[in-house]
Amino acid sequence: MKQEVHTDRIPFDTLFIDRQEIYRALGYRSVLPERAFRCMVEEVCQELAPLCKPQGAFRMCKGVWLDSESVAIEEQVFHVGKIIAPCLEKAECFAVFVVTAGAEYEGYMEELNLKGDLLKVFMADAVGSVIAEACVNEVIRKMEAAVPMKHTYPYSPGYCGWNVKEQALLFALLPEKTCGVSLTDSCLMLPIKSVSGIIGFGKQVEGSPYGCAICNSKNCYKRRSGSFDSV
Repeated sequence: MKQEVHTDRIPFDTLFIDRQEIYRALGYRSVLPERAFRCMVEEVCQELAPLCKPQGAFRMCKGVWLDSESVAIEEQVFHVGKIIAPCLEKAECFAVFVVTAGAEYEGYMEELNLKGDLLKVFMADAVGSVIAEACVNEVIRKMEAAVPMKHTYPYSPGYCGWNVKEQALLFALLPEKTCGVSLTDSCLMLPIKSVSGIIGFGKQVEGSPYGCAICNSKNCYKRRSGSFDSV
């Protein structure tokens, strides 16, 4: 298996920016926000479209499931925890990935902060999160074209009981500043609105329940509940 890193710009207009996910991130879990609020969200998306230059990268790595809490990737042990590890049990190899909404998005947020437009900052923060997740989906499509095997959902340090400090171990499997993303001393990613993680690939991999179906955390922003009523 080739070990090169696949890195690409992701055209903004190819991303599916899920408005419902934006509304959930803004706290609207069971009803749509009022029309004026939705129009402001659209304004943020339109302003970001010509500015944002998202990127994504992945590397296919040798790896093996170790036990109910751990996997080894390129001989590095990751303590992914009791929620994630069982979902990776049948993986024969792993993709390590990183995506980012880009430094241009961060510049947009800084400009909004300087203007003191706190409502727009609030909205743009939610939009940025959804852009980053949309980038993950685009990178997964590229993985699927490159690796003709079933795969798990993506899993990231900091979620589902996986200690965010292992972000440093994950980044050690990629070239320095892949997609322009670096880590702070506390293992947070810069630029903001970047996502990293792993995906298991294998002929016998099964579609396990994801996220909220297997995790009891009530405080995770990714938790999906409720449906939107039409207005």
